[in-house]
Amino acid sequence: MTTDGNKLLREICALIFACSLALATLALYSFSPEDASFNHQAMAGHKTRNLVGTLGAYVAGGLVDLCGAAAWLWPVFFALAAGMLFFPRFRPSWLRWTGGILLGVMLPIWIHFAVLRMGLPGTGMAGGGFVGRSLYALLQRVFGDYGFVLVAVCLTMIALRLLIGMPYRVAVDTAAAWIAGVRGFASRAAAWFRPAKSGTVAQTAPAEDRPKPRAPKVRLV
Repeated sequence: MTTDGNKLLREICALIFACSLALATLALYSFSPEDASFNHQAMAGHKTRNLVGTLGAYVAGGLVDLCGAAAWLWPVFFALAAGMLFFPRFRPSWLRWTGGILLGVMLPIWIHFAVLRMGLPGTGMAGGGFVGRSLYALLQRVFGDYGFVLVAVCLTMIALRLLIGMPYRVAVDTAAAWIAGVRGFASRAAAWFRPAKSGTVAQTAPAEDRPKPRAPKVRLV
């Protein structure tokens, strides 16, 4: 295939991913648990509320059943795919892809863990879906309650390190420098406002509170 043919195929695939991004976003935004989906049958006479119609209801229902609230990661994946095809120079390294995929796997687990601790039903958008429930049960069975938290935190930090591509020490130093800059600006602003306030108080002070000049002492010879 010629270079023009490769470019045409790449742009067509990019447009397909961009369209999928828009459809998935609208479908998830208008998701309703009352609509028909793979695991739910709508009541007789029910009108589909999804903005993408019946297809959107099934797509949103399937993604929510699979990932729960983490289903919003799918539009992000579609956006990345479209961006890589539209802009060939945009090529994240395989380490960043590994970190992003690992973080995407850990997100529904953390959502399911938080839902259980808050006592919520854990269904629909308020949960981690099938992926979150299954992986949480597996990790908890293998490592226990405290071990699960330690392992999950470790995996999440590894995923963030791979995705960001910045050492944690550099990130901490950058955050510390930013916080120091904010504090310096706040202190300068406070110092700038403080003299004006004290000057106003000095002008409005009553006359009796001001120190009176003393008469010079006369020395008798």
